[in-house]
Amino acid sequence: MNRSLIACVLVMLLAACSEPAQQALGTLEYDRITLPAPAAERIVEIAVREGEQVQAGARVLTLEQVRGDAQLAAAQAEVALRRQALAELRNGARTEDSEQARAHLAAATAQARDAGAYYRRVSPLGQKQLVAASEVDRARAAAANAQAQVAAAQAAVAAAKAQATGAVSSVDAAVATVARIDAELQDAQLVAPRDGRVQFLVAQPGEVLGAGGKVLNLVD
Repeated sequence: MNRSLIACVLVMLLAACSEPAQQALGTLEYDRITLPAPAAERIVEIAVREGEQVQAGARVLTLEQVRGDAQLAAAQAEVALRRQALAELRNGARTEDSEQARAHLAAATAQARDAGAYYRRVSPLGQKQLVAASEVDRARAAAANAQAQVAAAQAAVAAAKAQATGAVSSVDAAVATVARIDAELQDAQLVAPRDGRVQFLVAQPGEVLGAGGKVLNLVD
């Protein structure tokens, strides 16, 4: 018997002595997720079929956007109107009114300062009967009236400032509304959150599902 034949016999003997491969018994479970409708709108298109393999980010469903588009257009028009009002407030006649209010406040403050100083001078003289009591009364009234004018001027300046602040806030709120509606329109395109296979479809084009209604199942 030559060496090659001996080697073949040894290999066959070793193979016969090896243990059989182990087999695992059980059920393979799918990792399944349910895709819900993002909004209560009519389904325009379902871009996948049952059994189709899809990748993460692939478009699965498209909802009708007619109402959302109209809302977005209205919100954008509202932003334009509020920005125009703000521009007029900053550059138009209202700006002149604000400047006049500040000028009036400065004048009223100066007048109140002078009236108060005069009253403080004549009040001790009136107590000593060096100045008529009626003059002291007039000085007191003038000082009080000047202080009232200052308060009114301060209120006018504060109102003008609040109006400008309110106009800015109004524009910001309108812009935020546009952003919210635009985000909702983006949600009208339902995409696959991960790679998977379409197990079965629940909804069909033309149907109107409530927000969160079941559209399809996706499995690994």
